[in-house]
Amino acid sequence: MDMKPTTNVAVNASDLDKRGYMTLTRLTQLMLLAAMDRNRVEGGGRGPMRENFGAAWMFRRVKLEQFLPIREGDVLQGFGSGRTILPTEYVRRGEFRRDGELVAACDLVLIPVRLKERAKLSTAEIDRLYDCPPSNEVENFPRLAALPEVSYGDIKTITEADCDDNASHFASHNYVDLVCTELGCFDGPYRMIRHFQIDYIKECVTGDRIKLGAAEQGAGFVVQGIHEDGRPCFNAYCEYE
Repeated sequence: MDMKPTTNVAVNASDLDKRGYMTLTRLTQLMLLAAMDRNRVEGGGRGPMRENFGAAWMFRRVKLEQFLPIREGDVLQGFGSGRTILPTEYVRRGEFRRDGELVAACDLVLIPVRLKERAKLSTAEIDRLYDCPPSNEVENFPRLAALPEVSYGDIKTITEADCDDNASHFASHNYVDLVCTELGCFDGPYRMIRHFQIDYIKECVTGDRIKLGAAEQGAGFVVQGIHEDGRPCFNAYCEYE
């Protein structure tokens, strides 16, 4: 795999939950930054996207695996992969290592979207921004299948503070926090989530109300979110250690 160093992270108390371990929400945020930093260095950063196309990157789905717990004082070495190019999507990988040992890996599928029209661009249109060819080494991975029998009992109202400054929509890592809260991940003894995937379907903005529901599936749990009008918002799946 074509991995190059991107960023280092010194873990501090603000990254941790009340039990002293890095939250999956924070880990996902940092993993995405590690992967996307290489995207920026190679020419596909936020600035050129806005200047040339009036566009931004939006995540379609994220798959994360954690192999070791992360605590305060750990120093994580971040790496980002070259890009896999598809007709309308890119796939990249981020990794964190500690003293050379793999701690977590994250694959992400992202799409270029013109902000004004919320219209997807083709990768052929924007790939000229890059100063190197795609490596095409990161495998694409499928979407999660929605479960029709999930019961939606909780509601989250999106606030301005929940949204990012990239496209004024609910920040990608905040969805992870919703999933973890719905499953009670912050309650009781620490259990490391070894496998996690989230698919972003219909974006959220300030004022949206999202209905949440969870169900067991196989060795793990499904969490799904829908808009008030019934449109899917996101699907997620996780398995504990």
